[in-house]
Amino acid sequence: MLAGAGFAAQTLTARVVLAEDSIRYGSVFRSHSMHLNQIRYRREYEEYQDGPEGGINVPYLELIPTSHGETQSLKIPKNDFDLDNAFWEWVLRIPELEELKTSPLR
Repeated sequence: MLAGAGFAAQTLTARVVLAEDSIRYGSVFRSHSMHLNQIRYRREYEEYQDGPEGGINVPYLELIPTSHGETQSLKIPKNDFDLDNAFWEWVLRIPELEELKTSPLR
């Protein structure tokens, strides 16, 4: 029961903050940030998650860094937020990883 309360508190306090030079996703318990100049690609995908009443597909937005050194990808569950048009306009300017894999060489 205590674990359920912790999960609910994290879900209720989670947020995405897009600042002038960075983006941060997290809650009062844990957060992850990335400088905007470290973002190289984006990808959107669904991940299956098992649950007590059956599984669901959870959609994610992942921001992928320029290198795989110390900076990790930033994974944001899309259903947890009502992200505004300005945010999505910014996101769509980031190259899509899947499009780069399938586009012909120039």
